[in-house]
Amino acid sequence: MNPGKLNTRIVIWQLTQITDGYGGFLEGTNEFSTIWVNYKQLKGDRSTENGQRATRTDVELIARTDTIDYVNANATSNWFFKIEGESDTYRINNIFESEYKNHINILGLNCSVDNERIFTIPDNLENEITVKFSNDKKKVKSTKADCFELFIRKVLDDIENENYATFSKILLSDAKILNRLKSSVKSEF
Repeated sequence: MNPGKLNTRIVIWQLTQITDGYGGFLEGTNEFSTIWVNYKQLKGDRSTENGQRATRTDVELIARTDTIDYVNANATSNWFFKIEGESDTYRINNIFESEYKNHINILGLNCSVDNERIFTIPDNLENEITVKFSNDKKKVKSTKADCFELFIRKVLDDIENENYATFSKILLSDAKILNRLKSSVKSEF
């Protein structure tokens, strides 16, 4: 999650029960935590039921996994939230959790490339790329190496040798490929 996309502070509240001193309980709320999320209104509608107007708004919140894990582990099971500075209360109906995916699968006409560990490869891992072409399957292995060290070494070597065009050519090539992918997607729909 890009921290710059966490654009809204929400206050997590939890329902609590305290004894009333007479053998019963009183229900109340207390503020549990304030967190940053990416907030987006999806849809909303107004209705009248039993003579009262009600507004229902569906929103989507995206937060860091460890933040939500902390709330789930430490707050009561009955928690809700308010957007900081506003009075509307939102109930949590559904939490969708997704794992970080560190793989790539590229499909083409009669070919595919698959790699289970494409980004930030540990320096002690011999990475394996599976390439299929016309149903002929090959596994290509890369040697163990520290990819960050290799990259920094290449940058410093190119600066020392006054070879400044290498990375600008790579960036330009990436931009051209990204533009072709975007154009392809737009033409399909």
